[in-house]
Amino acid sequence: MAGGMTPGRGPTLAERTAAARLAQIPESVRSRHCWVIDPPQRPGTWPGIVLEWNRGTDGWHGRVAYLVQLDDQAALVIAELPAEALRPLEG
Repeated sequence: MAGGMTPGRGPTLAERTAAARLAQIPESVRSRHCWVIDPPQRPGTWPGIVLEWNRGTDGWHGRVAYLVQLDDQAALVIAELPAEALRPLEG
């Protein structure tokens, strides 16, 4: 697959739908790699990756996987958080 399209044909309906959804996500939070800012029960800033975006009645939410430090170990958390809690990593 080159350029996000099915070889030999134009984009599929699923590809067009995904592209349209992505275009609606605010540019400031579109990045896949992100910082998670003060998630519930884990204040602080944690590295994460956005798995998918969903638009609800109260705005955009990202389903995100992020790491938090628990004493001497890291724990993986997967949660849906409002876009305001996510910041793109600076290149």
